[in-house]
Amino acid sequence: MTQEEFINELKSHYYNTEDSYRQWLVPIREFLVKNINNCFNGVVVLDVLNGMSLKKRPSNQEVLNLCSRLYTNRDILQAFYESNSKEDKMIIEKAVWSGSLNYQDINKIYGREVIYAQKGNSHYPAYTLYKDKVLEKWFHFIQVNNVWYPKTPEAFLKETNLHIVFPLLMRQIYSDALPKPEGYYLKPASLPEKVTVFNAEKNIFLEIPLILAHYFQGNLRYTQKGYPNMASGQKMGKVLQLKDFPGDPKGGLRALMIAGLFTDSFILESLSEPAMNILQQLLKTNFDRHPVAPYLLCHLKGLASFDHRDFNKDITDNLFEAFRNLPSGEWITFENMKQYASTHFISLRAISSLYDIEKLTIAEELKNKTSRIDGTNAYYLINDAILGGHIYLLAAFGMMEIAVNEATPLKYSYYDGLYAFRLTALGAYLLGVKADYAPPDLDNETKLSFDEQAPVIRVEGNLALGQAMLDKYAEKVSENRYQFSPGKFLKDCKSKSDLNIKMEFFKQTVRQQLPPFWNEYLNQLLQNSHSIKIENTMEIFKLPQGNKELHRLVAQDNILRPLIIKAEKFYVLVEKNNIARFLTRMKELGYLIG
Repeated sequence: MTQEEFINELKSHYYNTEDSYRQWLVPIREFLVKNINNCFNGVVVLDVLNGMSLKKRPSNQEVLNLCSRLYTNRDILQAFYESNSKEDKMIIEKAVWSGSLNYQDINKIYGREVIYAQKGNSHYPAYTLYKDKVLEKWFHFIQVNNVWYPKTPEAFLKETNLHIVFPLLMRQIYSDALPKPEGYYLKPASLPEKVTVFNAEKNIFLEIPLILAHYFQGNLRYTQKGYPNMASGQKMGKVLQLKDFPGDPKGGLRALMIAGLFTDSFILESLSEPAMNILQQLLKTNFDRHPVAPYLLCHLKGLASFDHRDFNKDITDNLFEAFRNLPSGEWITFENMKQYASTHFISLRAISSLYDIEKLTIAEELKNKTSRIDGTNAYYLINDAILGGHIYLLAAFGMMEIAVNEATPLKYSYYDGLYAFRLTALGAYLLGVKADYAPPDLDNETKLSFDEQAPVIRVEGNLALGQAMLDKYAEKVSENRYQFSPGKFLKDCKSKSDLNIKMEFFKQTVRQQLPPFWNEYLNQLLQNSHSIKIENTMEIFKLPQGNKELHRLVAQDNILRPLIIKAEKFYVLVEKNNIARFLTRMKELGYLIG
């Protein structure tokens, strides 16, 4: 990070420079004074200060300039860390890598109570917090809760919940200079015998045409907010016989993810588009407008009511970027990936508001002791799950290979059994890690054969794909033969333009030149649509069945006869331009109509 970038970041995180002075300069000032003439790996502290005095309070601009010089210099920062006591080093490390440490952590580090509650000097407050001077360097990083009327010192201490918290920017800056914790690096792992490996890299090329046909025939449903309907996603998995994830308790989880990434606004020029182009287009999804959390966290009930702005919009892009750093062809354990995300400050907080989290409940099939989400389980139910969900999402499209322990009980999410994962060659290519990719050979290509003398279609190859392609147009009469159905074909058509669109879509679906018989057959359907027209120029009247005299008048009256057209079951039709004359004559005959 450059000095200018650091200053801009510091300004964006702090409303006033007094806070930045207390948190960024006060802890390091004593070290600078003691080492002002020292050199660290060729860097002299005095040169960094550039004539700036530390004996007085720097101006606001000096605070920014000095912080930028110090905290962008790795050697000085590392030397400051090394100059600290063993206890202060532990505080820095835990605050950087864990985000915070509470009073119990702090007392444990020092081996004694450096933070405790003591009786107040007056009636109110009843107790106060005692903070040992050894923590003076970190006083400006301490956060506490307000407490009202605690009954005991222990209750007061627990409820204040004192923490030392480093700002995210400081954690990121320090992380470059500190010793690296377990999990900071992605380390290749071997698989135990008990896991089941799932790889859909070849399957996805066979499945994409089925999914497209299913999608564009309107079989996938989406909510008003654009999230995939769970039932229709699971139904797609069954109808198309899509390969399921191992350990999926109800089946259809993979199909739901596929439906979700297609979104409710997926646009495609032609159904004959190559599968690779489809996959590339899907990865360009606007994840801000179409968040993945509603279907990756489907073990949480209530997300369907959330707006897309209620979700952390950066998670998907940040995780895809992290996946680009995976060692080529090597298995990485899920535990390692969780530690990697934490130590590289990748936010996994999928839901922006803690208030929104409290509205959710947990799926019944998870073996959890409660149906509610609180501080004890939110991290596992949301953070861990959104990370596992993204790995499964890429696995759904053949971009990730996963190893699952199916014996693991599902307690927090449907991804609890995930042991390890790795990018496939397809995943490496689509994420931009590799420049070239050779699609797999497909030995089950689907072919549609059109009878040249009858509206019959025969399917060869992938029968499930054939059924998906023809479902809206034909009736299945045997395992691989279909009879064209005008009823199915015209079902969704309300106008001539609808019929033209349906015919064009049919031709794109079958992806081949039709025999002359079929062109004539479809043209006849088009002509038939003009044969019968709706007549809006008539009014309908019904005569009472038992009134024989009225029947005689209508049949014999010389004025009425030219005005009416007799229909079945005592109905008569009158053209609208004859209505006035008809009603007048009926009045003359003693009948008022109205």
